Parts: sequence; structure tokens; C-alpha cells
Amino acid sequence: LALEGIKRGFSVRAEKVMGALPEYCKDEDQQAFNRFDLSWETVRDSRDFTLAVEIEMDISTNKVMEDFNKLVNNKSNCLKVMVCQTRHEDEIEKLKSAVENALAKKSSIAGTYLLSIWAWSRGGFIHFQF
Repeated sequence: LALEGIKRGFSVRAEKVMGALPEYCKDEDQQAFNRFDLSWETVRDSRDFTLAVEIEMDISTNKVMEDFNKLVNNKSNCLKVMVCQTRHEDEIEKLKSAVENALAKKSSIAGTYLLSIWAWSRGGFIHFQF
């Protein structure tokens, strides 16, 4: 995703690879939910996101939802992607329902959401758009 963003001319930040850049370490970024595992901005340091991605490797629904809520709480009207994993079939529906509930609780949400789950029980990704 980082390379695709660069090819398309976006300012790309991949937090786990590059570390948090100094301009994203301000308190207001934490409060405004402006730090993601990977993001594309139209202009560096503009907070004008085109893509925001959170990746959670822990299988716990609670941990996944902590990261997902960062996406929900961000006010950018962009594509917001949550990538996570499940072991068993019943966890897929549980996670999908948790995401639907989180979105339903907000009076207004910005952006389009994609939940991308690696399902170990199926050996592949399952995608849900909200």
C-alpha cells in the first residue's frame, strides 16, 4: 500500500515501517485521531487523508475495535480500512457485528469503511464495505 500511494503521488506514512514522523507526534493528532498504521495524504502534513489504514494482529475483538474506533473518530472523508484476522467462522460474524454497532452509535460518520478479515478457517480474506 505504501508503494501504491507513492506511485499515485500521495504523501505516504507507514508508521510501523518508518516510525512516527515528528509532524504527527503532536497532542492534537492524538486527540483528533490523525495517526494510523498507514495513511495517504494529498499533501504531507496537511491531514487531508485519502486513505487511512489500521492493522491489528491480535485476534481479540476488543483489540480490533480499539483500532477501528480510531478510524471512526477521525473526521476525514476518505477510505478507512481495518485489516485483522479471525481463527473461527463464528468470529467473522462477531467482528462484523461489532463494526456495524460502532458505526451505528455515531450520529454522523465520515468516509467509507472496509473491513478486511484474514479468516484462518477459510485460508483467505473476506471483505465487508460499510
